[in-house]
Amino acid sequence: MTTKQKYTDKPEEETALIASARPEGRVTAVSEESKYLVEFFASVKERMWKPDLDLETIRDIVEHLQLASTEPEAVTYTEVDAGGVPVLWCIPEGSDANRVLLHSHDGGTIFIRFLR
Repeated sequence: MTTKQKYTDKPEEETALIASARPEGRVTAVSEESKYLVEFFASVKERMWKPDLDLETIRDIVEHLQLASTEPEAVTYTEVDAGGVPVLWCIPEGSDANRVLLHSHDGGTIFIRFLR
């Protein structure tokens, strides 16, 4: 079993979460990536909810959270100085040079909510 399979071999009922989010009467195209994320986070929730949760399982879950995203294709990365602050420009191929999306990273914090 691959790591990705561990998080995606879930019952079809869990993918129904995607369909239930649609406004009534509207057709919505859902990407395969969106379906994967629903399945992935449902799996994480299922594993985290177990009453006998052990440290090894927690570590496995946290180690595999990076599977929820992938490196984008056709992107150029450039390190620049923005007024004394080192920044990384991520420039998608064909993007509008007059528009910018600012992402502020707060240092790798991971939030996991434990409810029992």
